[in-house]
Amino acid sequence: MSTTAGSDIDVEAVIDHIGHGLVTAGLEQSRALLAASDYRLDYWNHDQFTGDEYKLLLQVPRSAFPANDSVCQEMEDTILDLANEAFRAYEDSSIAQVKIIPKLQRDSSWRGGVEQPLLVPSDATQRLWKPGFFRLFITHKDEQKADLDKMRPILHFYGIDIFVAHVEIEPDEYWQAEIRYGLQSCDSLFVFHGPGVSNSVWCQQEIGWAMGRGIYVHSIKCGETPVGLHAERQASPIDITDPYTTAKHVADRLHGQARLQAKLYDGFAARFATAESPQAAYYSWSSFEEYANCPDTHIHKIVSAFESNPRAMESYKAVPAVKKWKELHLKGAGQELAVSAIASTAIEEEYDPFADE
Repeated sequence: MSTTAGSDIDVEAVIDHIGHGLVTAGLEQSRALLAASDYRLDYWNHDQFTGDEYKLLLQVPRSAFPANDSVCQEMEDTILDLANEAFRAYEDSSIAQVKIIPKLQRDSSWRGGVEQPLLVPSDATQRLWKPGFFRLFITHKDEQKADLDKMRPILHFYGIDIFVAHVEIEPDEYWQAEIRYGLQSCDSLFVFHGPGVSNSVWCQQEIGWAMGRGIYVHSIKCGETPVGLHAERQASPIDITDPYTTAKHVADRLHGQARLQAKLYDGFAARFATAESPQAAYYSWSSFEEYANCPDTHIHKIVSAFESNPRAMESYKAVPAVKKWKELHLKGAGQELAVSAIASTAIEEEYDPFADE
């Protein structure tokens, strides 16, 4: 593979010249490295004396990578000399640097054992989830999707983000990858058992994936009784056409699990830091105060997140509540934390939780 940065330089011819030079010099290890590499020629700089300068990058597989830094440097110097020899064909141009870099490939065989965990790329995590929020994967039938989507903005007040999986379709490879990434990176999975969920291959595989990971799996009965390993506990019946009741039920169930507390309060902190209006901050704080199990380790994180958001600090309803909560929770520790000034001109309007989504 070869590229240049806006020039007429024949990169393949340059590489061929280097390769022949290595063969002539009897440098077999360097020749093998060059042959195995993905090479790229990048424009680097313009020098007033030597003209345009380029950098030759050689990306090499681990099997061909030099044994140590001194060997690598020696190879780079040799290839640089041969490259500049070839560059005599181009007036006012030269190679300033040759860099041998490793070609990284995923290979988890070093872990040993038979398990090979799915690694979720960082860009997939950023694409699927709100940063810092608690991650809840929703398993459902396609006809439930519209109702379940309505609770998304309400759950955001609790610092909970949801991934509503698609099931009643034949997913292409891209969507299959997205679902796998969602399953591997979620903090919990809720199953909304509408008619047909027990017979859905996709739904049952999602449930099995979550149970295999050992995360909290909860079933909600929406017209069908759960079956299978996750059905050992009685499912909660609920009417999902009411998004407020559904969202509150979800949040309550999550907060009832002691092992989830840290991540749930991380989600609240992320929500306070990103609340888009004084009204949203107030509704989020009201949701926060529904629970009295904030870990001591998160007290400062919650307060700092709220006070770092100028829009949250404009809420004349939320700020006094935050001050009171701080005084209550910091008093026992003998700590003191100043409260930022409340904007006297802040005006709270009636808030529609769906307007911001």
